[in-house]
Amino acid sequence: MIDIIHKCRCCESKNIIPIHDFGKVPIADHLTTENTHIETFPLSTVFCTDCFHFQILENIAPTILFQNNYPYYSSKIPEVVQHFKTTYLSILKNISINSDDSIIEIAANDGVLITQFSSHSTQLVAIEPSKEHALITQKKGIQTFNQFFNKENATTIFKQLRKYPRLILACNVLAHVPDPKDFVEGLTILSDYETNIVIEVPHALPMFKNGLFDVIFHQHFSYFNLYSIKKLFEKYHFFINHVEQIDTQGGSLRIYISKNKIKDNTIHLILKEEQDFHLYDLQIYHQFSERIKQLKIDTILLLQNLKSSQNTVVGYGAPGKASNYLNYFGINKIFFDALIDISPSKQGKYFPNTDLKIYSLDYFKDHEIDYIFILSWNYAETIISNLNYLREKGTRFIIGIPQLNII
Repeated sequence: MIDIIHKCRCCESKNIIPIHDFGKVPIADHLTTENTHIETFPLSTVFCTDCFHFQILENIAPTILFQNNYPYYSSKIPEVVQHFKTTYLSILKNISINSDDSIIEIAANDGVLITQFSSHSTQLVAIEPSKEHALITQKKGIQTFNQFFNKENATTIFKQLRKYPRLILACNVLAHVPDPKDFVEGLTILSDYETNIVIEVPHALPMFKNGLFDVIFHQHFSYFNLYSIKKLFEKYHFFINHVEQIDTQGGSLRIYISKNKIKDNTIHLILKEEQDFHLYDLQIYHQFSERIKQLKIDTILLLQNLKSSQNTVVGYGAPGKASNYLNYFGINKIFFDALIDISPSKQGKYFPNTDLKIYSLDYFKDHEIDYIFILSWNYAETIISNLNYLREKGTRFIIGIPQLNII
């Protein structure tokens, strides 16, 4: 059920140093229909001093991590839909696509990105491990493989397709892979010298600059910097040809990869940013750990003061990253009166091991709210704008990351 790694996921070095231990916490996104507490699992982090890769120590079986009732649907989040439109337009600027070109998306979710290309290619293929999400994508007319992507499955898929794709998309999936080497080996099977690979992955640089510790949870095995990704792909004879810094997930990288080497200055510039921040130095990671501990103290103290003054406080957003945040900090029904989320698939359920029920926006119609604690901090600006009518009534907003801020 749980395996512990003894060497780096990317370079296989045994020089991995413990950084921060979160104790035992529930699996993110495992919402419950009843207010019952679920099993918890260890969550701790290590840093490779050879390739500078930051990663979690534990491997939990995929059947436990990625259940069929996975509540995240890309199409239900307007900001995600808009982001993938931007991704689509960026790709068209950099890669020419003909109608007979094949396009594959790995971890397609419910098909928001891959369907953007329907006017450019008639050969669209999705790979998606969640049964419900794969069915939605299939109903959109996309040839869909309901499975995880790895070296073994890549071989099977290629035998069925019998054609190298022009484009492979892998957005926000590489960090979810316990063995990145196996994933990249799978890409080598599907790629020839005409294939372009575009991946999007959360970037470790803004994560450590801003103390974004809540993105650490069991399904996120890796936290990549550009250097570690570059070394990983070069091992399998791929080249990074272009990199764009984007805003998603608190700061991510959109990376263009192929078996052909193309000179591009964006790689050098981002590597220099990482070096200038000392992202490859062990001290940065120990400072990150101390920052988490202090933020926990400050956050609990603030909430204790608010509740002792009889304030109503609700959490806004029930994303996966809030699971580690709430459970590690010990935030539960004592501190929050409720959780609010716009996703219908989450409403009416309970957030793991917090005793907090998730409500729709209708909750605000029947309750006076003193403070809204924004857990989906990456959408804070949009949330505050949409709830400005509450602000006009005196409701204040709290953003807990990167630092406590009351608005």
